[in-house]
Amino acid sequence: MKYSICIAIAFVFSSCLTSLHPLVTPERVISEDRVVGDWVHDDGVIHISRFTKSEIYQQLLTMGTNLKKFGSGNPALDRQDSIMYEHGYAVSYHKNGVDYFMFGALTKVGNNFYFDLLPVIAADPKHEDGSGFEYTNDYLPAFTMAKLEISKNALNLYFLNGDFIKEQIKSGNMRIRHEKDELFETFVVTASSGELRQFVEKYGNDQRLYSKENSVTLTRKG
Repeated sequence: MKYSICIAIAFVFSSCLTSLHPLVTPERVISEDRVVGDWVHDDGVIHISRFTKSEIYQQLLTMGTNLKKFGSGNPALDRQDSIMYEHGYAVSYHKNGVDYFMFGALTKVGNNFYFDLLPVIAADPKHEDGSGFEYTNDYLPAFTMAKLEISKNALNLYFLNGDFIKEQIKSGNMRIRHEKDELFETFVVTASSGELRQFVEKYGNDQRLYSKENSVTLTRKG
């Protein structure tokens, strides 16, 4: 199974933490439209819009795609899906000839905002038959999450430090359900959304939880 999301996000590096389940659930999702807009990072532009108003949402509806990983059924029929879609965001950018699209959802834990990200699709004109994000038998999409700080003209994303968390788990200082394969050097968190929230509530104010190398500042374009 492919657990990777880091390769789907050009501004996230190898030590980000991946999870089979989202931190953000329909009961805890919030809207915060200060994130909407065009944001500059490393000379590239990242576009964030309301998911239900985005081009990718309309395309997925036209194709009849069922995005079960952040909902449980048809968006026209399932209430939980509708809640996530209505509050969620489309995150897109262009890199090396490929258009990347992700679904983002926000929640608040204590005084901190957190942003879940899930890859949806990558449109590569050189590989029209398959881009690598399709939900096939050998691909299991995973979530990654970041603490979010919002200012007037900037978004600061602090991604969870997978290397630090793995070391703390190995030392017995932290506990969270996970699976690992030493041979292939893979590690994925398997904790439920509720357990993830408890984990962030307990450790979220420890700055070591966030990777300095994977911290990203997006500056509002214009």
